[in-house]
Amino acid sequence: MRRSITQSFISSLRAPTHGKDQFYRCNRLRGFGLRVKGKTGVVSFIIEGRIRRGKQLRDTIGRADIMSLAEARRLAEQQLRLMAEGIDPRQHRIDQKEEAKREQAHNDALGLTLNDIFKAYVRARTLRPKTESDYKSVIRTYFADWGLEPIRNISCKKVEERFIDLRDNTGKATAVKAMRVLSAICNFAMADDVDGEQLLTSNPTNVLKQKKYDRAVPVRTDYLDDNQIYQLLRYAETVRSWPTAEMAKANNKDGVTDQGLNYTLLLLFTGLRKSEALRLAWADVDMGKKVFIARNTKNHSNHHIPMSRYVYRLFLHQRQLAGQSRWVFPSSTSALGHFSDPKFQLAKIIAATGLSFRFHDLRRTFATHALIQGMEDKQISRALNHKDQGITAQYIQATVETLRPVFEAVARGYLSYFDEDLARQVYKPEAYAAAEIEHAQDLKDTDQGTPTW
Repeated sequence: MRRSITQSFISSLRAPTHGKDQFYRCNRLRGFGLRVKGKTGVVSFIIEGRIRRGKQLRDTIGRADIMSLAEARRLAEQQLRLMAEGIDPRQHRIDQKEEAKREQAHNDALGLTLNDIFKAYVRARTLRPKTESDYKSVIRTYFADWGLEPIRNISCKKVEERFIDLRDNTGKATAVKAMRVLSAICNFAMADDVDGEQLLTSNPTNVLKQKKYDRAVPVRTDYLDDNQIYQLLRYAETVRSWPTAEMAKANNKDGVTDQGLNYTLLLLFTGLRKSEALRLAWADVDMGKKVFIARNTKNHSNHHIPMSRYVYRLFLHQRQLAGQSRWVFPSSTSALGHFSDPKFQLAKIIAATGLSFRFHDLRRTFATHALIQGMEDKQISRALNHKDQGITAQYIQATVETLRPVFEAVARGYLSYFDEDLARQVYKPEAYAAAEIEHAQDLKDTDQGTPTW
């Protein structure tokens, strides 16, 4: 039946006594009406009609106890208009929901946070454990408040303000490092797109370059000169090796271990990076050929290093100290691990010698004194295992023996600063053989047997 549908009329409706659904059609909006459920008396708004060039349709808009009459009329008008255009409103609603889901997914993807992008960055890269740890520390320490924020919300202004804050309150070097890490993550985000829309259209850290902020951090140039090398070798070769009673008494208090000293001297005589020396395994030390291998170095290659005669002697000593460990520098706390934190030994060596240096200073020391000894730049670069990007370098493979003169020259130079007699003693032709015989006798006397390296 047709009649005027009002709110008061809807409120008056009850379940039909005959138990069947009862329908009321609006006399003002054709196709709009009410249905009263015969069993429950629930009143719902409906639309009825034929879809243009289609089938007859009856569809529920919503329940009258939940939806207002005005809202029901508005929706009815919209859906009846769709039917007149030949569109099934039910399918239209499904399409709208799907579109809403797609839009939400799109917005969620574009709303990826700094933490989300950083995790993806780490997964996509083959970072060394130390590098990964450094990057995580930077994000956690300097950008913790941005971690849950969409990366798109990190504006140039925010970057500029954070850089200034870090520079003024933490230090310029820290600020530069933090922005370098953030820049790498933003560049990674710029390579991503969501349904063809670029996740990040520009790198906000570029504002620092555009506004010409001073981000130059002085490169460390510290190295040990000949007098400092003399002090270090005097401590190693005299104070610790052949102490007087007075020296022995002082030596017992300095806390320097033979392993800590050997590790430091190896860096001095080879220019190895700290982590490369820590990971040395006896399986990669060939005492017969006087060569050892530093694996998985910073430039992702294996570095074959010839032993100078001093380093050969150092390895013989360290082999006795290492016992049955597979590592050249074994851990003092773990039976299976290697030496992991030499900074405490460095502090004790510095206190005992009166010197002041960092482990990486020893790498610069090696390079500087190789140059002093007349070695060519390219030879030194290869001895330090620098990555050469030149076309020629792709065809030149430096063999161990072509590098040996560099390591021998540096060792000779160091020893001559300290004691010409020691230099001559170490570089006697029979030095290798004498050291090997002495080492074999030591093993026999201490009944150590043959180590399993």
